Amino acid sequence: SSIIGPSDYSTTVGNANLGSDSLGLNPQKTVSYEIGLWQELGNNLGLEVNLYYRDIYKLLSLATVSTYNQIEYGIYTNKDYGNVRGLELKLDYSDKNLFLQMNYTYQFTRGNADNPTQTFNRQGASIDKVIRFIPMSWDQRHTFNVSIAYSSERFGISATGYYNSGTPYTFSPQGESNLALLNLYPNNDYKPSNYHADISGYIILPTILSLTPKLELLIYNLTDRYNEYGVSSETGRAYTAVVNNTELLSHRSNFNTYDDRYKDPSMFSGPRQIKLG
Repeated sequence: SSIIGPSDYSTTVGNANLGSDSLGLNPQKTVSYEIGLWQELGNNLGLEVNLYYRDIYKLLSLATVSTYNQIEYGIYTNKDYGNVRGLELKLDYSDKNLFLQMNYTYQFTRGNADNPTQTFNRQGASIDKVIRFIPMSWDQRHTFNVSIAYSSERFGISATGYYNSGTPYTFSPQGESNLALLNLYPNNDYKPSNYHADISGYIILPTILSLTPKLELLIYNLTDRYNEYGVSSETGRAYTAVVNNTELLSHRSNFNTYDDRYKDPSMFSGPRQIKLG
């Protein structure tokens, strides 16, 4: 057993759904509607178009339970809802040596909560619950992927790349009033877009002493692009922050500068890597 303080809003207890006959969580339910078309445009060339909509019911959430002495805690339940709608275009080409595939997705995802604890945490912080659909954390308007490969008996080369529009984050400007904070819905802005490309290849060398050596090359992040996967909630960009003179003057350290507080290298994707073997 354990004792939870009345001001401890971060602790949740139990996993029972009090409204269920089995006193347990129910499985997520998805209702999907799709219509598609596949068309052969030429020899070895095909186009696929897919239009879809999905309702997602019984997403995991936390219901707030109050005891007789006004202590509140959370119990996992199934009451959240989300939906997904979008359009997908796919182009394929292949022959004896060459393969090409391109895919583009235009998509919206919405829901009443971005994660199971969102409503519970907002109530614990005396913030009104979200009363409209908000973008989910994986909402990404544009996604484009391309893969191309050529292979023969002695050598081969392939390249892959993608472009993604940014995913949501919660913009929280500095110095906002408590009243303004109440009106800031989660996931109210988007991170910068990102792109990435890899290339790999191989060549089979002449046989030496009954051995057939193979040389392989892999280049990860070909363009050495530093994608911003993490951003500041105040600026919407990585390696930036809103800093006033008082904060700068109050910084005391023999080991780092004030900039080190917000310059987090993990906000960026990894640099170019070249492997040969």
